[in-house]
Amino acid sequence: MALKKKPVTGMKDMLPREMEIRDYLIGLIKETYKTYGFCSIETPCVEHIENLCSKQGGDNEKLIFKILKRGEKLKIDTAKEENDLVDGGLRYDLTVPLARYYANHSNELPAPFKALQIGNVWRADRPQKGRFRQFMQCDIDILGEPGNLAEIELILATTAMLGKLSFQNFTVCINDRNILKAMAAYSGFREEDYDEVFIILDKMDKIGAEGVAKELEEMGKVTIPYTGNAAADGVLYHYGCIARAKNIEFSVCCYLKDIAIPDTDFCTILGNALDNAVTAAGQYDGKRFIEVATEKKHDMLLITVDNSFDGILFQENGKIYSKKRQNKQEGIGILSMKKLCEKHGGASRFEAVGNRFQASFILKNEVED
Repeated sequence: MALKKKPVTGMKDMLPREMEIRDYLIGLIKETYKTYGFCSIETPCVEHIENLCSKQGGDNEKLIFKILKRGEKLKIDTAKEENDLVDGGLRYDLTVPLARYYANHSNELPAPFKALQIGNVWRADRPQKGRFRQFMQCDIDILGEPGNLAEIELILATTAMLGKLSFQNFTVCINDRNILKAMAAYSGFREEDYDEVFIILDKMDKIGAEGVAKELEEMGKVTIPYTGNAAADGVLYHYGCIARAKNIEFSVCCYLKDIAIPDTDFCTILGNALDNAVTAAGQYDGKRFIEVATEKKHDMLLITVDNSFDGILFQENGKIYSKKRQNKQEGIGILSMKKLCEKHGGASRFEAVGNRFQASFILKNEVED
């Protein structure tokens, strides 16, 4: 059989000149990180299949090069699924091996432990220009230090290393799980859904905001509104999550692309209206709903927010009052919405009929000269 000269698809041969450059860079990276106290470690390229498929690797778990069992352990006749035939796989990143390494050796390592790993990883991805199935990763991690000082040191060490490599005007992006958890909680996600939600959010650079929104919808965690206005989408998304947590049916029929009203003013009106709506609808014993709609007519924009409510409000002389207040005085939120509507050459109307409440706002939607 003739020798196949080309590497396997998605792999690459390294010529001496390329290796010379790579070795120089690796040496500089190790030297820089060593000054910050990081120690080089090495883990096997093959990991237990159970560790690789622990649902912490996101889509990478679909790209594992799996290794068949050997000898008597390989029982094809009785296998019910693919994982019955495999017991290992090539690592797709350096994080999973590090977790196993630290769990196995934590008693032998200093605390905190600063780890540096440089090594090849493998992903059975579709090969294309600039993307290979085997490539090298470099990771630094600080384990056993719960405070923010570890994060600061990681940033300092990395920026120092990039500076030595003559990179300039770069941006450090911070991915902090505590911040993500706070955002997820604020947006109304359940704690048990966090891991799945974060894996989807991690694809933002690859599939964009619309792609992330679509996947969140497909997994049934939230319905993302699309209005053409990112600020308004954020407000609607936030209150949509709160409504879902309170079993309120939340529907949006809006198109807000290129509106002339400043985002701060528009979102203040929308946010106040929705805040009142979720509070009122959430206390109602019957069918709970919130309906948001907009309509453009000539140079005006009409916004309506309809919701079920518990009858705590009453209307008198064109004003809305709460039965909870001792004095007849409109709330700060309603006064704020009225003033902003007047500021933009419009008006507001609040109407309570039975167990249905409607807030309507009309605003001038044209750019002033």
